[in-house]
Amino acid sequence: MTNANIDYWNKILKNPIPTYKQLLIKEDEYLKKHIAKNSSVLDIGCSNGRNIETMLSVTKNITGIDIEESAVLKTQDKFKTIPTVKILKGSVFNLPFPDKSFDIAVLMCTLVNFENKKTEALKEMKRVIKDSGKLIISVYAKDALKNRLEQYKKINLPIKEISDKKVIFENILEAGTSEQFSISDIKELGKDIDIKVENLEKVPEIAYIFEFIKS
Repeated sequence: MTNANIDYWNKILKNPIPTYKQLLIKEDEYLKKHIAKNSSVLDIGCSNGRNIETMLSVTKNITGIDIEESAVLKTQDKFKTIPTVKILKGSVFNLPFPDKSFDIAVLMCTLVNFENKKTEALKEMKRVIKDSGKLIISVYAKDALKNRLEQYKKINLPIKEISDKKVIFENILEAGTSEQFSISDIKELGKDIDIKVENLEKVPEIAYIFEFIKS
Protein backbone atom coordinates (compact mmCIF):
# COMPACT_ATOMS: atom_id res chain seq x y z
CA MET A 1 0.00 0.00 0.00
CA THR A 2 1.12 3.57 -0.67
CA ASN A 3 1.21 6.12 2.15
CA ALA A 4 -2.09 7.60 0.91
CA ASN A 5 -3.76 4.18 0.91
CA ILE A 6 -2.36 3.37 4.34
CA ASP A 7 -3.69 6.67 5.70
CA TYR A 8 -7.10 5.91 4.18
CA TRP A 9 -7.26 2.49 5.86
CA ASN A 10 -6.02 3.88 9.16
CA LYS A 11 -8.91 6.35 9.13
CA ILE A 12 -11.36 3.49 8.55
CA LEU A 13 -9.79 1.41 11.33
CA LYS A 14 -10.09 4.31 13.76
CA ASN A 15 -13.64 5.23 12.84
CA PRO A 16 -15.50 2.37 11.11
CA ILE A 17 -19.22 2.39 10.45
CA PRO A 18 -20.98 -0.76 11.80
CA THR A 19 -20.70 -2.79 8.58
CA TYR A 20 -16.97 -2.08 8.26
CA LYS A 21 -16.47 -2.93 11.92
CA GLN A 22 -18.22 -6.24 11.28
CA LEU A 23 -15.99 -6.86 8.25
CA LEU A 24 -12.84 -6.33 10.33
CA ILE A 25 -14.15 -8.72 13.00
CA LYS A 26 -15.10 -11.37 10.43
CA GLU A 27 -11.73 -11.14 8.68
CA ASP A 28 -9.98 -11.78 12.01
CA GLU A 29 -12.28 -14.71 12.80
CA TYR A 30 -11.84 -16.21 9.34
CA LEU A 31 -8.05 -16.07 9.52
CA LYS A 32 -8.00 -17.75 12.94
CA LYS A 33 -10.41 -20.45 11.75
CA HIS A 34 -8.82 -21.27 8.40
CA ILE A 35 -5.09 -21.07 9.16
CA ALA A 36 -3.71 -24.30 10.57
CA LYS A 37 -1.35 -24.14 13.53
CA ASN A 38 2.25 -23.31 12.58
CA SER A 39 1.44 -22.82 8.88
CA SER A 40 3.82 -20.68 6.83
CA VAL A 41 1.85 -17.60 5.78
CA LEU A 42 2.48 -14.72 3.38
CA ASP A 43 0.48 -11.55 4.14
CA ILE A 44 0.38 -9.40 0.99
CA GLY A 45 -0.16 -5.67 1.46
CA CYS A 46 0.58 -6.10 5.16
CA SER A 47 0.58 -2.33 5.86
CA ASN A 48 0.73 -1.83 9.66
CA GLY A 49 0.54 -5.55 10.43
CA ARG A 50 -3.08 -5.79 11.57
CA ASN A 51 -3.58 -9.22 9.98
CA ILE A 52 -0.21 -10.40 11.26
CA GLU A 53 -1.26 -9.56 14.83
CA THR A 54 -4.38 -11.68 14.33
CA MET A 55 -2.51 -14.63 12.81
CA LEU A 56 0.11 -14.75 15.56
CA SER A 57 -2.44 -16.57 17.71
CA VAL A 58 -2.17 -19.58 15.36
CA THR A 59 1.27 -19.30 13.77
CA LYS A 60 4.44 -17.29 14.16
CA ASN A 61 5.81 -18.34 10.77
CA ILE A 62 4.66 -15.22 8.93
CA THR A 63 6.12 -13.08 6.16
CA GLY A 64 4.56 -9.71 5.39
CA ILE A 65 5.14 -7.80 2.17
CA ASP A 66 4.21 -4.25 1.18
CA ILE A 67 5.21 -1.86 -1.62
CA GLU A 68 5.48 1.14 0.71
CA GLU A 69 8.90 1.40 2.35
CA SER A 70 7.71 3.50 5.30
CA ALA A 71 5.10 0.84 6.15
CA VAL A 72 7.73 -1.88 5.89
CA LEU A 73 10.08 -0.07 8.27
CA LYS A 74 7.35 0.62 10.84
CA THR A 75 6.05 -2.94 10.73
CA GLN A 76 9.54 -4.40 10.94
CA ASP A 77 10.02 -2.41 14.14
CA LYS A 78 6.62 -3.51 15.45
CA PHE A 79 7.50 -7.21 15.21
CA LYS A 80 11.26 -6.98 15.82
CA THR A 81 11.04 -9.17 18.95
CA ILE A 82 9.58 -12.09 16.95
CA PRO A 83 12.41 -13.46 14.77
CA THR A 84 10.12 -15.71 12.72
CA VAL A 85 8.06 -12.73 11.50
CA LYS A 86 9.72 -11.16 8.47
CA ILE A 87 8.58 -7.94 6.78
CA LEU A 88 9.84 -7.17 3.26
CA LYS A 89 9.32 -4.59 0.54
CA GLY A 90 7.84 -6.02 -2.65
CA SER A 91 4.95 -6.26 -5.07
CA VAL A 92 2.24 -8.90 -5.47
CA PHE A 93 2.96 -8.83 -9.21
CA ASN A 94 6.57 -9.95 -8.70
CA LEU A 95 6.82 -11.77 -5.36
CA PRO A 96 10.46 -12.23 -4.31
CA PHE A 97 10.07 -15.89 -3.32
CA PRO A 98 10.70 -19.27 -4.97
CA ASP A 99 7.82 -21.44 -6.13
CA LYS A 100 5.89 -23.26 -3.39
CA SER A 101 7.36 -21.24 -0.50
CA PHE A 102 4.24 -20.89 1.70
CA ASP A 103 1.26 -22.89 2.91
CA ILE A 104 -1.04 -19.87 2.67
CA ALA A 105 -1.09 -16.42 1.05
CA VAL A 106 -3.44 -13.77 2.44
CA LEU A 107 -4.84 -10.77 0.52
CA MET A 108 -7.49 -8.86 2.45
CA CYS A 109 -9.58 -6.18 0.68
CA THR A 110 -6.77 -5.46 -1.78
CA LEU A 111 -7.67 -7.49 -4.87
CA VAL A 112 -10.49 -4.95 -5.29
CA ASN A 113 -7.91 -2.36 -6.44
CA PHE A 114 -6.18 -4.38 -9.17
CA GLU A 115 -8.60 -3.76 -12.07
CA ASN A 116 -7.33 -5.66 -15.15
CA LYS A 117 -4.38 -7.10 -13.21
CA LYS A 118 -6.41 -9.32 -10.88
CA THR A 119 -5.55 -12.55 -12.71
CA GLU A 120 -1.87 -11.58 -12.90
CA ALA A 121 -1.77 -11.07 -9.13
CA LEU A 122 -3.61 -14.31 -8.38
CA LYS A 123 -1.33 -16.35 -10.64
CA GLU A 124 1.71 -14.97 -8.83
CA MET A 125 0.15 -15.76 -5.45
CA LYS A 126 -0.68 -19.27 -6.62
CA ARG A 127 2.93 -19.73 -7.72
CA VAL A 128 4.34 -19.15 -4.24
CA ILE A 129 1.98 -21.47 -2.33
CA LYS A 130 2.68 -25.16 -1.94
CA ASP A 131 0.69 -27.94 -3.58
CA SER A 132 -2.64 -28.17 -1.69
CA GLY A 133 -1.93 -24.69 -0.28
CA LYS A 134 -4.49 -21.90 -0.38
CA LEU A 135 -5.15 -18.22 -0.86
CA ILE A 136 -7.35 -16.42 1.69
CA ILE A 137 -9.00 -13.36 0.18
CA SER A 138 -11.64 -10.77 1.02
CA VAL A 139 -13.38 -8.52 -1.51
CA TYR A 140 -16.24 -6.07 -1.49
CA ALA A 141 -19.58 -7.68 -2.33
CA LYS A 142 -21.95 -6.57 -5.08
CA ASP A 143 -24.35 -5.03 -2.53
CA ALA A 144 -21.65 -3.07 -0.65
CA LEU A 145 -21.96 0.29 -2.41
CA LYS A 146 -24.31 2.02 0.04
CA ASN A 147 -22.17 1.16 3.06
CA ARG A 148 -18.93 1.95 1.25
CA LEU A 149 -20.17 5.42 0.35
CA GLU A 150 -21.29 6.00 3.94
CA GLN A 151 -17.81 5.06 5.17
CA TYR A 152 -16.03 7.20 2.58
CA LYS A 153 -18.20 10.20 3.47
CA LYS A 154 -17.36 9.71 7.15
CA ILE A 155 -13.61 9.94 6.47
CA ASN A 156 -13.93 12.64 3.77
CA LEU A 157 -12.50 10.50 0.99
CA PRO A 158 -12.89 12.30 -2.37
CA ILE A 159 -14.67 10.26 -5.06
CA LYS A 160 -14.47 10.97 -8.77
CA GLU A 161 -17.02 8.51 -10.17
CA ILE A 162 -19.45 5.82 -8.99
CA SER A 163 -20.92 2.85 -10.86
CA ASP A 164 -22.81 -0.25 -9.76
CA LYS A 165 -19.59 -2.30 -9.61
CA LYS A 166 -16.85 0.14 -8.73
CA VAL A 167 -15.83 3.39 -7.10
CA ILE A 168 -13.23 5.56 -8.80
CA PHE A 169 -11.32 7.79 -6.40
CA GLU A 170 -9.74 11.17 -7.00
CA ASN A 171 -5.98 11.13 -7.57
CA ILE A 172 -5.25 11.27 -3.84
CA LEU A 173 -5.28 7.45 -3.80
CA GLU A 174 -2.93 5.43 -6.00
CA ALA A 175 -5.45 2.58 -5.88
CA GLY A 176 -7.62 4.64 -8.21
CA THR A 177 -10.44 2.13 -8.56
CA SER A 178 -12.09 -0.18 -6.04
CA GLU A 179 -14.38 -2.90 -7.39
CA GLN A 180 -17.24 -4.97 -6.03
CA PHE A 181 -17.71 -8.67 -6.79
CA SER A 182 -20.54 -11.14 -7.19
CA ILE A 183 -20.15 -14.84 -6.40
CA SER A 184 -19.99 -15.54 -10.13
CA ASP A 185 -17.16 -12.97 -10.48
CA ILE A 186 -15.21 -14.81 -7.77
CA LYS A 187 -15.79 -18.21 -9.39
CA GLU A 188 -14.70 -16.82 -12.76
CA LEU A 189 -11.42 -15.62 -11.24
CA GLY A 190 -10.92 -19.12 -9.85
CA LYS A 191 -11.40 -20.58 -13.33
CA ASP A 192 -8.91 -18.09 -14.75
CA ILE A 193 -6.14 -19.50 -12.54
CA ASP A 194 -7.44 -23.09 -12.40
CA ILE A 195 -8.14 -23.10 -8.67
CA LYS A 196 -11.19 -24.01 -6.57
CA VAL A 197 -13.31 -21.60 -4.53
CA GLU A 198 -14.14 -22.96 -1.08
CA ASN A 199 -15.42 -21.79 2.32
CA LEU A 200 -17.03 -18.65 0.94
CA GLU A 201 -18.65 -16.52 3.64
CA LYS A 202 -20.74 -13.38 3.24
CA VAL A 203 -20.35 -10.41 5.54
CA PRO A 204 -23.80 -8.83 5.14
CA GLU A 205 -23.99 -5.83 2.81
CA ILE A 206 -20.22 -5.35 2.57
CA ALA A 207 -17.95 -8.29 1.60
CA TYR A 208 -17.10 -11.88 0.78
CA ILE A 209 -14.28 -13.81 2.42
CA PHE A 210 -13.18 -17.03 0.75
CA GLU A 211 -10.38 -19.44 -0.09
CA PHE A 212 -8.86 -20.44 -3.40
CA ILE A 213 -7.58 -24.00 -2.82
CA LYS A 214 -4.63 -25.20 -4.91
CA SER A 215 -4.74 -28.84 -6.01
